[in-house]
Amino acid sequence: MFGNLFRRNLLNCFGTNTRKGDDQKMLLPKLTVLGQTTKTLGDWKGLNCRAAIAEEELADCANISTEELPALTVCNPWTLYRSSGQTTGTADIIGLDNSLLEVLPESPCRIIRHHWTDALTEQISEIQLNTGDLFLYAAEFQGGLVLMVKNGTSTRLVYYKQDGTVQTSDITELLSGLSGEPQGLYANSRRLFILQNDYIHISYDREIENWQVYLINNSVAPVCAQLMDMNVGGRFTAGVDYKSNMLMFKRGVMYGIFNKSAPFYIAKIADVGCINPRSIAICRGTLYFLSQEGIMAYTGGLPQLVSGNCPDLADKLSDSTACSDGRYYYIGNYVYDTENQQWSKIRAEQSGVALSSKGCFNGKVYYLKKAGGAYETYIYQPNQFDSTSTPTEWFFKTKLFLADSQKKKLFTRLVLRVEPMQSTSLTVFVSADGGAFSSVYTGTVTQAKAVEIPLRIPPCESLQVKVSGVGKTAVTYLKYSYRVLS
Repeated sequence: MFGNLFRRNLLNCFGTNTRKGDDQKMLLPKLTVLGQTTKTLGDWKGLNCRAAIAEEELADCANISTEELPALTVCNPWTLYRSSGQTTGTADIIGLDNSLLEVLPESPCRIIRHHWTDALTEQISEIQLNTGDLFLYAAEFQGGLVLMVKNGTSTRLVYYKQDGTVQTSDITELLSGLSGEPQGLYANSRRLFILQNDYIHISYDREIENWQVYLINNSVAPVCAQLMDMNVGGRFTAGVDYKSNMLMFKRGVMYGIFNKSAPFYIAKIADVGCINPRSIAICRGTLYFLSQEGIMAYTGGLPQLVSGNCPDLADKLSDSTACSDGRYYYIGNYVYDTENQQWSKIRAEQSGVALSSKGCFNGKVYYLKKAGGAYETYIYQPNQFDSTSTPTEWFFKTKLFLADSQKKKLFTRLVLRVEPMQSTSLTVFVSADGGAFSSVYTGTVTQAKAVEIPLRIPPCESLQVKVSGVGKTAVTYLKYSYRVLS
């Protein structure tokens, strides 16, 4: 009795469908379209690797530039600079303030140096080390170049002076007084700095040979060398000449070396250190480096985290090299746009071969990769596009879209607007309701004007979009429409 009464109440609430001779059956309520909503995503932002991101941020991307935000543009292609012929060992590219070094660890080791002449033109010279020499570090000093080289148990400094002469200094005895190998060679305008475990060796004023520490008095203080013992917080990891002051790092601490002559003193700046010495680069007066928390920016005061949208960079980039072309900070395959304060990614590999290192010189970014058994150097110029170059492969992926309605909703339509700069092939993929990405459009855009591409998609309650292409283009907006149901 009570069961029948309860059943009748339910039928009264949700409706009935009765056929003669059949029992009454309860049906699902009929859904009515209340309206359609269209959203336009045109104020694009950069990469955000977190779970919760804004609609116009990118969940993932490759070879997408943030230079012309709010539009997304495609990075310029790389240009082959040269093939070194080096097939063994690990080659390297090192970007200094006024030089670029291509280190080719053959036997003997060769170093190709790109540097400025007095006439502000590029000069390329080759440095050939002795057989058995192992290149360790390089630093620019007094207009020249100093190399730290090890051969067996001996270590020396080789100074290629601005006037073309070469000076050598054996520092084996200097280093043997302490345990451990040197961790770095750095220079400011007047002195060399060598890191060795938790010690800092500071040379005489404008000298590479004299490291003897004398008693400091008024007469010898300006030229005196010094040894600093910082036996706290582990060994030193990195250093840099920043705004005429030497900064030194351990994994969890940042120090500044102050005073221009002996006795020098060191002071703690922040409890933030550098975990990768090759992550350091200066862009527009700001110092960037990789800490245990991520990429930090320092202009004075306390360093500030700038990689909050990419929280796992400390693990991903612990061995990556960094450089700057004056606007962008490049580290690994990540790029930070210092003007728009947005992140993006360049492709970490080309032709399936991983890049090993990078450096900047004369406004160009040089990438080193190994292809076909030999090392090759590529040039990337973000501001110079050549329409005849090999088109760039790229993609970006949006966040997972959920219609902003408390009622039932179904995504029904997409529209993509692009402005091609060269013939561009496009493919649009859609993940509906968490399923695998499937193609909803494939085509080539050749018109030198903006093109709207309507895209049909299966009705779904959640939607994620991936757009990939080959060729230089700009993506100005993406529209999606959904129906709201009762």
